[in-house]
Amino acid sequence: ASFRVLSSILLALFAVAASTEEETGCPFALEDADEQLEDEEVLAQHVELLQRGTVVLARQKDLTQACPLDALIGFWAGKEGNMTVTPVADCSGVEAQFNIFGMLGNYTITPVDTWETPSTLVASEYGQGLKIRFTNKKLDYHHEGSYDPASDTLVEDLSHWNGTAVGGNLITMKRVN
Repeated sequence: ASFRVLSSILLALFAVAASTEEETGCPFALEDADEQLEDEEVLAQHVELLQRGTVVLARQKDLTQACPLDALIGFWAGKEGNMTVTPVADCSGVEAQFNIFGMLGNYTITPVDTWETPSTLVASEYGQGLKIRFTNKKLDYHHEGSYDPASDTLVEDLSHWNGTAVGGNLITMKRVN
């Protein structure tokens, strides 16, 4: 399915380039500068998606480089917010853009062998899942969490900040796509 999506995007991009070149003699040449800037931004977004998709496809072809967190790639949503998870090239984890309680940010999600503060997660129904850490490098903090493959649920423990209890809840998200 991933290959078909990437193929469709590539074909659409080549079709736009071909039709623009026929009309103007130059690929992506547009008369209006604002329209050109907007098209360049859209093209940059498509290129970024293609690059991320290529990473996933390369991993799928090379089974020796199966990344445990590839299972998290996709769009997640819950009542507290949403998260888009994308791969990284070196298999060290995954990247996520989040909107939780209206706050926007980025996480690097990595697997961990043990939680610093396991009590909240172990007591939950998701305590047997894959142990992970959500790290916000920009603001220098982390939360622990889990991924339960049986229910396809992503859990983040907001009751702890860098291993210190601060109050709060577990938030759960389900995969949307």
